[in-house]
Amino acid sequence: MSLPSHAQIVVIGGGIIGCSTAYHLARDHKADVVLLEQGKLTSGSTWHAAGLVGQLRSSASITRVLKYSVDLYKGLEAETGLATGWKMTGAACALPPIRTAGRSSAGLRRRPGASAWICTSSRRTRSSACGR
Repeated sequence: MSLPSHAQIVVIGGGIIGCSTAYHLARDHKADVVLLEQGKLTSGSTWHAAGLVGQLRSSASITRVLKYSVDLYKGLEAETGLATGWKMTGAACALPPIRTAGRSSAGLRRRPGASAWICTSSRRTRSSACGR
C-alpha cells in the first residue's frame, strides 16, 4: 500500500485514541486524514482491553462518554460495511454497600444510560434477590 503524497491531517499511532481521532475527523469534519501505524492497528497496548467497555463509572460525564462509545461500536459495522466483531455483553460487579458523604453505592444505578441492579443475599436461604 502506498501513502498519499499529501493530507490535511496526519494522525500518528493506530491505537484506540489514534483510530478514534482519525475516524471522528474524517466523519464529522470531512477532513482528508491519513493514519500512520508501524504495526497492525490496535496492536500496541490497546489490545489488552479489547472488548472491555464498562459503562458504569462514578462520574456521570465518563459514563456518558462510555455510553457514546458503546452506541458507536454497535452501529459501526452497518455504517462501514466492515465486520467489527462487536458483541454486546454484560458484567457483574460485587461491591459492598458503601456510604460516604451522603452517597451510597446504590446511587450508581441511577447513572445516565446504564443498566444496573442491586442484589442482596440472604444467609438463611443462600439465594439472591435482585431488584432494578
